[in-house]
Amino acid sequence: MEMLGHARVVRVNDCDVAWGELGEGPPLVLLHGLADSHRTFRRIAPALARTHRVLMPDLPGHGYSGRPADAPYDAPWFASTIAAWMEAAGAPHAAICGHSFGGGVALAMLRDHAARVERLALIAPGGLGREVTPWLRFSALPVARALLGSILARRIATRLAVSPLGPARFARPEPEELARYAVLAAMPGTAEALQRILDASLDVNGQRATFWEVVDAKTTLPPIAVLWGMLDPVLPFAHARRAAEKLLHASVHAYERCGHFPHLDCPERVLADLSAFLGDAERPCCRLVDCGDDGTQRAQWLDGLAMAAE
Repeated sequence: MEMLGHARVVRVNDCDVAWGELGEGPPLVLLHGLADSHRTFRRIAPALARTHRVLMPDLPGHGYSGRPADAPYDAPWFASTIAAWMEAAGAPHAAICGHSFGGGVALAMLRDHAARVERLALIAPGGLGREVTPWLRFSALPVARALLGSILARRIATRLAVSPLGPARFARPEPEELARYAVLAAMPGTAEALQRILDASLDVNGQRATFWEVVDAKTTLPPIAVLWGMLDPVLPFAHARRAAEKLLHASVHAYERCGHFPHLDCPERVLADLSAFLGDAERPCCRLVDCGDDGTQRAQWLDGLAMAAE
């Protein structure tokens, strides 16, 4: 296995979970997005490892991890699998940072396994709104599944998530990274696993469920940071505005000339903001608000940034 850092594998929930590990210190778990791998964090992980024990799993169905044929591949299953993996990896609770689909898994962790989440950083996460790019909504249409089946899933796995022609807009993987992705995407079971994830996560209206539907004002939340590229074509920047409105004390960061992969488009800025968030021992826990006061002020600030980027 060609992993970032030291390669590890453990079997949990009837699935082999592979991960790369760097550094020493308080544990930090990095969760990648759909049709991706742990290597998406290659531009920020080494620096984060100066202060943290960085654990980067390949999510089930991805990378070097297993692709169990009978798994549901829904958010509760991913959350329970990552929770079991954290225990097995010797990091029963940790700071968690999730990108895109990995952010949705992190939110499911917060919902179902809150004691394991010390603080939460979300990079353009799924789960903060129904809206999603049309090409993903198309993949949820019954006619698309009937006509294209695993062909559509395989195309997403091999091209849309990593190709310059795909929806990333700005992120351009290095040629050697593209070669790695192509090999991993061609592994048996990848397209089938991706199709199950799409079926469990999306319908014709977009994302099936949002975090706001399963959390209420009484829920205890950890410190939370939200980081979003303002030109994201996959998950709209409006979701960051919604987070600013609803999460009192959240640290919200907007990147004016970045797409869906700000940790690849502007790694220095993301690293600075993420490091500051992780290192702030006085950062208050978040709580839900309807709107008003702090939430309105931050939402207005985000509106100003959006206007400046147009």
